[in-house]
Amino acid sequence: MPKELKLPVLGMPDVDEVTRTLVKEIRERNTRYSQDLLHKCYENILYDYNRQWITFDTRLGQFRPKRTAKWVPKPSTNKFSAVMRPLISQLAGTDPVLQYAPISEEPADLATANVASRIIEIARQEVNVARLRPRLARWVGLTGNGWLVNGYDNDIRYGQVPEQYEQCVACGTTMMADDIEGEGGCPTCKAEGQESPGFQPAFDEQGAPVMGQRPRGAMFSELATIFEMEYDHEADSFEDSLYALRMRSRDREWAKTRFSMSEQELDAAGSQPLSPVVQQRYLQSLAFISPLSYQTYLSKPFRENRILVADLWIDPTVENPNGFYAIMIGDNIVYKGPYKYNAPDAAPDQPRVMRTLTHFGYQIAAGRVAYRTPADDLTGMQKTRNELESIYKLHSRRGANSIVWIPDGSNISKLAGEEGIVIRYSAMSQIPPPRREPGLESPRFIREWIELIDASMEIVAGSVDVLRGDAPAGLEAYAALQALEAKAIQAMAESRSLWSVAWAEWSRQVLGIFKQYALDEREIALKGESGAWSIEKFKSADMRGGVRVIPDLVSQPPSSPVAKRAGLEQAQRMGLYNPMDPQERYRGLQIIGVPELMQDLDLDTRAAAIENDQFYDIFVRMLEGEPPAVNPEVDNDIVHYGTHRRFWLSDKGRALGPIGQAALAGHMAQHKFNIQQQIMAQAAAPAPGQAAGKATGGGPSAEKTVKSEAGAASQPARANDMGKPKGKRASQLSEIRGEQNSPQ
Repeated sequence: MPKELKLPVLGMPDVDEVTRTLVKEIRERNTRYSQDLLHKCYENILYDYNRQWITFDTRLGQFRPKRTAKWVPKPSTNKFSAVMRPLISQLAGTDPVLQYAPISEEPADLATANVASRIIEIARQEVNVARLRPRLARWVGLTGNGWLVNGYDNDIRYGQVPEQYEQCVACGTTMMADDIEGEGGCPTCKAEGQESPGFQPAFDEQGAPVMGQRPRGAMFSELATIFEMEYDHEADSFEDSLYALRMRSRDREWAKTRFSMSEQELDAAGSQPLSPVVQQRYLQSLAFISPLSYQTYLSKPFRENRILVADLWIDPTVENPNGFYAIMIGDNIVYKGPYKYNAPDAAPDQPRVMRTLTHFGYQIAAGRVAYRTPADDLTGMQKTRNELESIYKLHSRRGANSIVWIPDGSNISKLAGEEGIVIRYSAMSQIPPPRREPGLESPRFIREWIELIDASMEIVAGSVDVLRGDAPAGLEAYAALQALEAKAIQAMAESRSLWSVAWAEWSRQVLGIFKQYALDEREIALKGESGAWSIEKFKSADMRGGVRVIPDLVSQPPSSPVAKRAGLEQAQRMGLYNPMDPQERYRGLQIIGVPELMQDLDLDTRAAAIENDQFYDIFVRMLEGEPPAVNPEVDNDIVHYGTHRRFWLSDKGRALGPIGQAALAGHMAQHKFNIQQQIMAQAAAPAPGQAAGKATGGGPSAEKTVKSEAGAASQPARANDMGKPKGKRASQLSEIRGEQNSPQ
């Protein structure tokens, strides 16, 4: 029976030894339990690499090339990767809608919720989410799992900022604030067996502050794969697992500069094999495998300039109420301590520590923590497809070749053109002439079988045409496209929901890190409608309150361009979209992908936004100037009116005050008057057809245009006129109907 895991306790004398034992036990125990899962994940990645003619050797415990005769072709048309591509692209291109709610009605909580969305944008830029998201989507699509390890890094490469030294009140020792926190107080007083009463800002003899430099630091998010993470596989979820362990290899210089390890310690850490367990061998081999390589995962157990690093997290227990975190390089425990980060949705006087690991998944697998993916089902189909294609290609080489019969004595030694199978035989009677027989046609059922597998793979993955941005041939009706879009969304509903929930958890953790460690100002650039850029600055002091992050799982708009265009068409039919409105028409052109047809609208919107800025400068910032006037020769009144109205409803518009709002209302009234004048002028103007009729004495009659019923049938617009009375009889019927319908 497996022995019970013994958890390390901070402050105990044997904490280092217990930590080493726990890390080794987790690695060995979990590898025995989860190696089948790791084999499958590795196989999915090999198939994506187009390494598909492989088999798993149970005796060696590794993948190897599949042994076949030399003359057997090994084609591999990578349908697997083609089917998975739209699913991965959907995740990579999905930016979930998140809501930030205060934890109470306190002003600090409300203010924190208002700035949380912009702080998240700062965090996205700082950790480079644009680069992380496609890599994470690829791992989640192929293996079903991915993690983001979040934190705050005080490395010197992020720059330094000036900071005043702190001075011990008792002994006068000067230290930086970070050093005081790391030492847990004044080390000089501790060495003398005393306890420091506290610290105060340090000044020199002339009364000037004693300044130093401290690292500025930055938030980070690192991608961790299923070949790096270990956890309790039988927990209800990753968040419920008591522990988490990450195994990875790093460069020696990283450990040397980060933890000041000596060459002897690095040599001892590097002498340990990097590949003692299967997941590390798999992960190392991926850096060198290509479709043309002959090895699968024959990675070396020892690698130059690489060492094995283990990160261990243990959630709060009675013995460790603030959690336990340790870093082990080789057999050396280089860091240990409680969790450093607190949750952002806790009250300031009741901090709650959190483990900053975010688990992303594709589909829930019942009974286990690890998620699954459609790629697990597609590898078997791709294998069968490759075998059928091999049979088809082999038949083309042999059975499809023509046969040339040459009797002996025909005096033919060489044939012109490309030869197929040449058979020489002895003629029994008179020597007949040589003849050529066509080869056999390749079996049609093999092609049909391959097409059936291709269709089945798309069904299993849920990769329909509309998800790839294509409409099926001959399908234009919105209802049909909507049904296909619903089918695609249904196939990815679970994965998109898990994706949104995971990004919400990531945002919660990042907000907690920012709230605790972002002492220096962070800047975010915002571009207004006028084209002018504004810079907003935030720091941890702006997040005094608590905030919750809630994913919006309902707002899932159509994801494919085809479905968006079909939705626009349906909205126009139902009267929900007005193409006569310039701004709505511009958004419609953006949906169908041709916004360049209305480039002037950008200029009109920017001109109106500049006027909004002028109103704000005059009535809020109290700058000198006159409110802008309406120019009917240049201004697009409809665009200006809509832009001014949005400004009126914004925070800046409400800050104008009564006088400023009155001036803006008068400006908008002039635009509205011009719009009404334009509408009246258009209504009074004759239609083009009516003007032509008056000038020519009447337009062409239906009798001259439609000569016969056959001619009417060829013109659908007039097809409904067939069978109706014409000429004098039609005039009489019109008069009778007019008398009957006239009011009494």
